[in-house]
Amino acid sequence: MWPPILARRVSTHITALQRDRFFRRLAMLSGGVAAGQLFLAFSTPLLTRLYAPEDFGVFAVVIAILAMFNSVSSMRLEISLPVCRPETLVTGLATTLFLALGTVALLTLGIAVTVALLPPTVGAEMRAALWTVPIAALFGALALPLTYLRVRRGDFRTYGVVRMARLVSQGSGQIAFGLAGMTQLGLPLGYALGPGTALLLLLRDVGPEVRQVIRIRLWQIRAYVREHWRYPLYMMPASVLYEAVQFLPAVLLAATFSPVAAGFFALSQRVLGLPVRFLSQSAAQVLLGEAAETSRGEISRRVKTIARQFTFLGTAIILPMVLIGDSGWKFLFGERWGGAWVFVLTLSPMYLLRFIVDTVSNMFVFTNTQHFRFMSSIALLAITLLSFLMAPYFGFGPLAATATYSLGCSVVYLAQLFLIRSLSNAHT
Repeated sequence: MWPPILARRVSTHITALQRDRFFRRLAMLSGGVAAGQLFLAFSTPLLTRLYAPEDFGVFAVVIAILAMFNSVSSMRLEISLPVCRPETLVTGLATTLFLALGTVALLTLGIAVTVALLPPTVGAEMRAALWTVPIAALFGALALPLTYLRVRRGDFRTYGVVRMARLVSQGSGQIAFGLAGMTQLGLPLGYALGPGTALLLLLRDVGPEVRQVIRIRLWQIRAYVREHWRYPLYMMPASVLYEAVQFLPAVLLAATFSPVAAGFFALSQRVLGLPVRFLSQSAAQVLLGEAAETSRGEISRRVKTIARQFTFLGTAIILPMVLIGDSGWKFLFGERWGGAWVFVLTLSPMYLLRFIVDTVSNMFVFTNTQHFRFMSSIALLAITLLSFLMAPYFGFGPLAATATYSLGCSVVYLAQLFLIRSLSNAHT
């Protein structure tokens, strides 16, 4: 008796999801992202055989710089584009593009000074890898506002295609450069192909808003920044700190212990972060797009439902990565990468909580409480720095330092989750 009942309930649930605009948009966006992420996932065993842990350690430094730069390239004002007033949309777009060009110029100057001041012990490969940063940063900074313009339009199908093309071109480039014998430079140079491809696709149908950007005057830009001052004041530093928490550990491990430890951490982060990049960030952007079309009460109810659903989903995705064990890890990625599995085991609780929190973190935007995200990011950064910089003083090795980092960040993410739920209850 129960199989027909179960089948009927599952069918009813699937039908309800198909009618739900949020899940339809999430499916459109996640479809393209899934294809790209699957390509990256399947290419990772090949990359670990083309590149050594030390190469991944150098790449982790480049990614850390780019991740933190992406948070400041437009002062986080790109997030305001889906929710700003219609009459200020063109001004917002002009503001973000203008800021992107200015910040990339400053970053290029900073890289030039850094390369000039590096000690002679730093190899030529690292110096060359650093020069790929401004190239990838320029492509990514210009693509970011155009991406949120797609979110504003609800054009998640095109956005999904762009994200898929970005990931596939990134992975293909890294494989091609690796096969050509480029070691430490191959990973960052291949990565730069991703945002470059995304920018080209986004420019194919720029729309009337982009064509009107040239008419915007400086006083209009100043007025837009004054209206949306919370984004640069709270969201920008919070995003920088948040990215630092994700990517600084590999840099600190390389500096404090060895590039091999940094490489193990970077691979673990690449695998565990896949569901975050695939589903959490997609769902967060779809939820942001819903804000312009849905009541505050409905958004709050949806946030609570999504948090519950993503708890089960995250567990189902991350648990198999832990259960395959050391031998499974060696089989997938090669003998020299077996030591990375213990890092996966240590980081999995933190990534599960991050998977849930990233999905619903825009609740801070909906409720105009971005300062909570900022304070949480300060706490996360403090835990990160203390965990890795103080590790030698306590006699901790790289794994113990990573465990301390994971435990401390898990506590902060859990507190964020409870706070988001509280905000949802207050705004239902």
